[in-house]
This record gives sequence, structure tokens and C-alpha cells, in this order.
Amino acid sequence: MLAELKVAYCSECGQIYQKNLRGLCQRCALESDEQLLAVDRYMAYHPSADTDKVATEVGIAPSRIRGWLRQGKLRNDSYPNLCDTCDLCQEPIRSGKLCHSCSTRIQTDIYRMLSQEQQERERTRTAVSYRIRA
Repeated sequence: MLAELKVAYCSECGQIYQKNLRGLCQRCALESDEQLLAVDRYMAYHPSADTDKVATEVGIAPSRIRGWLRQGKLRNDSYPNLCDTCDLCQEPIRSGKLCHSCSTRIQTDIYRMLSQEQQERERTRTAVSYRIRA
């Protein structure tokens, strides 16, 4: 049986490459590693810099730094101002994908919807149980 060559398009440059765990072609993977090292070096000398300042100084997009934070490639526990943004309101967050207020709001909405569904089921059950047949 012939070995199947699995290929994909690089999410960065669009070139075809042989699939790997990183999801990038070799050139883009090396470039990403170099950028990550540059950010790491900059943060070693400027630990209080925020995400936008680091991105400007190193010359990369802030979204790339936020992506590394989410992937765990860049740790922010030693850097107090390095942060990601909430997916809904864009407020700064240290971990996760949602800020506390958005998370609380979603949980409240879900609880309210579940209680409304439960009340509707109770009304339906009560209405059906009191029918009188002639």
C-alpha cells in the first residue's frame, strides 16, 4: 500500500506544505519562533511593558502575542502588563477567553433560560394533567 502524503495550506502564507503539528510551513514556523524569541528577549529587559508596547517595539501584530498567550507559548505570570483581551468586550484579561463580567452575564443568561424552560414544562404538564374527558 502506498503511503499517503498529507498536505495542507499554511495558515500564514498560503503555501502548500506537508502537514505537521504546528499547522505552519517550515519557513513560517521558523519566522514565528524568531518572533517569539524576540518578544521573550524584549520582555526580559522590559518586564512591565504591555502587549501593545511589546508588539510595536518588536514589530509584530498584537494579535500574534495574544495568540501565543492563549496557546501557552508565552507566559504572562512574570509580566504584569502582558495580557490578552476578552472575546466579547475586548477588556484586558490575564487568562481564559472571557472577562469576569462577560462570563457572569453568560452564566446568568443561561440560568434564566433554563428556569424559563422549566417553568414552561411545568405549565404544560399542569395543563395536560387537568383535562377532563367526557
